[in-house]
Amino acid sequence: MSLASPARADKPTIAVESPVLFSSKIDQSAMRTADPWLLVGPFEQALRGSRRFTVLTRRDALQARVAQEQALANSPVYAGDGAQFGGKQTAQYLVALIVHDLRLERDEDPIPELNRYRRIDIADLSLEVQVVQTDSDELIGTYSVSERLTRGPKMVAETGGRADVDLLQQAATKASREVVQKFLDNVFPMKVARASGDTVWINFGGEDAVSENEVLEVYGAGEPLLDPDTGEKLGVAEAYKGRVRIEQVNPKFSIATVLSTNAPIKVGDILRRTR
Repeated sequence: MSLASPARADKPTIAVESPVLFSSKIDQSAMRTADPWLLVGPFEQALRGSRRFTVLTRRDALQARVAQEQALANSPVYAGDGAQFGGKQTAQYLVALIVHDLRLERDEDPIPELNRYRRIDIADLSLEVQVVQTDSDELIGTYSVSERLTRGPKMVAETGGRADVDLLQQAATKASREVVQKFLDNVFPMKVARASGDTVWINFGGEDAVSENEVLEVYGAGEPLLDPDTGEKLGVAEAYKGRVRIEQVNPKFSIATVLSTNAPIKVGDILRRTR
């Protein structure tokens, strides 16, 4: 007997805000070094690679905003405020990047006995990433990340030149993957797609999601938790069920073996990384 598969729900839409915001302590030369696309691009790529979102690029967001504002202008209920918020309403989630530290430097120290110089290129990047749910303007996540990458040391005959901006882009790529993974773990955690005996299928795949031999904890989702005073959603009560180990990582899903359990593992159970 075959079961008809349910229709695929549309993925939530998300956009990375541009231009990027810079802390006041960052000088103008550093800001000129960091083309906004150097930072926005890696985050869009990491979000797209997660397969959890439809990522609106800068061009997509602009086209959607124009279409929305045209529709609002022709609407009899248009009150004049739509243009202010139209850009945000084109995506369900908005990611804002705030740069607190950005340095791309080249250090060259003399080696007199060799008549050479010891060269090291350094990229420092410190970001605060805020994620807003646009229908409610609720800040649902704030993440801080710092990356330092170096290239070298290398012996050279002469000094001069600049560090390759590619090193900064690598730092941005590493930071974006870390932040997106934290965001997914908090808001769209891994879940059990199928369970049979000691084998569990997980709805996450790809190298950026999980790794073979990684151990995950399994939790059953319970009742929503609400603040009794404010009514604010605090999360969901979770009950620990056991542990599984990733055996195989596929592009769209992963397969794990149950290591221990104190309750049956079911479809929809949540998986989290061990701390």
